[in-house]
Amino acid sequence: YKSKLIADFEFQDIEVFGDIFYAKKNKKYALLNEQGKELIPFKYDKISLGSIKNRVLIIKQYGKYGLMSFEGTEIVKPKYTYISNFSEGKATAKLYKTEFEIDYKGNKIN
Repeated sequence: YKSKLIADFEFQDIEVFGDIFYAKKNKKYALLNEQGKELIPFKYDKISLGSIKNRVLIIKQYGKYGLMSFEGTEIVKPKYTYISNFSEGKATAKLYKTEFEIDYKGNKIN
């Protein structure tokens, strides 16, 4: 097994998901590819895993939550007050005091 350095110690936190990872630097998170190139800049307050199967991340910016693909495309701009992790293809989202379920594309599920 041969290892290679993909990032130096400039980050406070790194989480790897296959061919991408997110990193924290100066209190902001970014999405990086396996070469360490920024797919999205250090602008989010938090990035966490939503669903590996559907390649979806949960993003937080200015106190609001949204969804992003592993490729760095915002699926849903941060607007929710809460989004849970996905389970069986759905997550619980909260918009102010209203709770409902969404799919990995951000569509409401009845």
